[in-house]
Amino acid sequence: MAQSPTTIYLAEEQRKKLFKLAAARNSSLSSEIRLAIDRYVSEKELALSEEEALLVVHEAVKVLTGWQTPSMKRIKLRSTSSKSGPNKPRK
Repeated sequence: MAQSPTTIYLAEEQRKKLFKLAAARNSSLSSEIRLAIDRYVSEKELALSEEEALLVVHEAVKVLTGWQTPSMKRIKLRSTSSKSGPNKPRK
């Protein structure tokens, strides 16, 4: 892997933790930082967005239960078909 010099600023506690981890693994501070960045990027690339996750769950529920979501047209038609209105009692 080609390396390029980059400057980052670590909080003192971050630096201490990374040095301790590097010593325990017999590696360098730079190696630990590169490994952490690689893991972070891989995790983000594999993660579903919240919208994608909700869509997957919704589709799974439909498949497992045979449930069908009513279309928005049906919902609007049903809500406007009442002549008495939403707060008026029907006769």
